[in-house]
Amino acid sequence: MISVLRFFAAPLLCAIFFGGLIVSNPASILAQTPPILTYTTPPQPLHVQVRGAEIHVLCGQVDNNFNGTQDMGDVPASWVVVSANAATTLRSRQFAWNEGVGFPCRPAYDFSSNTLYLSQNGRIRAFDTQTQAIKRDTVLLLDTLARSAMGTSGTVAGLSFARVGIMGQDLLSLTLRGRSTSAVVQVFPATGRVSRRLAAGIFAQQAIAYTTPVDGVETVILNEGGFGTSTATLMIAGVDGNVTTLNLGDTGNHLLVSGGQAIVTMNGSHTIQVIDLATRRIVRTIPTGTTGFNGPRESVVIGTTLYVTTYASDVRAFDISTGREIARFNPRGKPEGIAVLGGNIVVANAFEAGGFASANTVVVLNTTTFVRENRAGTEVISIAPNPMQDRTTLRFQGKNGLGENLRISLVNTLGNEITELSPARRTATGFEVEISANDVGLAQGLYFVHIRSAQGMTALPVQVLR
Repeated sequence: MISVLRFFAAPLLCAIFFGGLIVSNPASILAQTPPILTYTTPPQPLHVQVRGAEIHVLCGQVDNNFNGTQDMGDVPASWVVVSANAATTLRSRQFAWNEGVGFPCRPAYDFSSNTLYLSQNGRIRAFDTQTQAIKRDTVLLLDTLARSAMGTSGTVAGLSFARVGIMGQDLLSLTLRGRSTSAVVQVFPATGRVSRRLAAGIFAQQAIAYTTPVDGVETVILNEGGFGTSTATLMIAGVDGNVTTLNLGDTGNHLLVSGGQAIVTMNGSHTIQVIDLATRRIVRTIPTGTTGFNGPRESVVIGTTLYVTTYASDVRAFDISTGREIARFNPRGKPEGIAVLGGNIVVANAFEAGGFASANTVVVLNTTTFVRENRAGTEVISIAPNPMQDRTTLRFQGKNGLGENLRISLVNTLGNEITELSPARRTATGFEVEISANDVGLAQGLYFVHIRSAQGMTALPVQVLR
């Protein structure tokens, strides 16, 4: 309950809305449509993970009066799998009461063996991601040695899976959360044998193992610290066993390792800390612009753009190389979990916008158009009808010699090109292209039209209904 109450939201900041995109400089960014897909899920979706054409969603247990008993209106935790191409549920599993998924929700996936790892009932369980059945009820009981030797409470705050080392060794990292000291226990999931134990700091949140360029296995640990105090730290445990500790600020919430960097969202300090793992230095501090209890939650990176969910009921995009805020997206809820879906993002709305009533939506946000900043040199673009059943027409105006080297293609949500569309016809007002779902053999779902020219590329979503 404490971790939920810490993040009650302050009033929303004023913003300029363009559909699903909130922009501070609307002249430089192409206006964004509302969410291009919206899924209805069980209450309080917390975590999303994408695998191919599937989105895995973990939803928290809703205990309305916090009494630990399932009363009328309370809902157990659940796991649903939805289609990445259409707003449909493929399969679902509801867990038993008090078999939670954690808050914040930090599970571990190993899609190479179709396995989801969760901490439930004092043990680590393995589930089959294809059938949702339990594969192993007990991969590991909570490590009593780490609890006694390092003074941890034994609560598992997070899990992560990594394939590390020259031989591709699987490693499962468990973060055991403690008030003054915590621990990280790393095990070989195939056998449950403990690989090593690492001392952590105050209220450890996450631990992620990764391989250095010389094939040494290192581990980075995020410690939340005491809420309202600047005691959050990042610990980097090297191959030689030496540990570097960096002070981050107030309330470290989420850890991402990407491109040789650790990226930490700081919920209390309202910043993103970017750490170079090779030099063990903070190389950039990015203010998120949030205030009070509406701070940043989780992040992902696409190219040089960092996307951050916030309890200000938006998703904020930053240029990670400069720290400049580029845009804000409106997910129509208070978003928590975030994942990459092709060139777009999918976010889980844990709570309703502006409050803390449990929400029940997961949305896909179109970042492709905004990231490209309409570099194809197009103006006044439309696809109508959209959604389409069989045929639709793409219409746009152009400038700066747009007709030269113009190429238009149809792409799926994973970024794979399906077909090149017929050459654009010149009209009295610009260009147009006819698109036939039947001719191309498109199934129901979401696709993108890519317009490429000498100036760059622009992408627009198109939905096919059957």
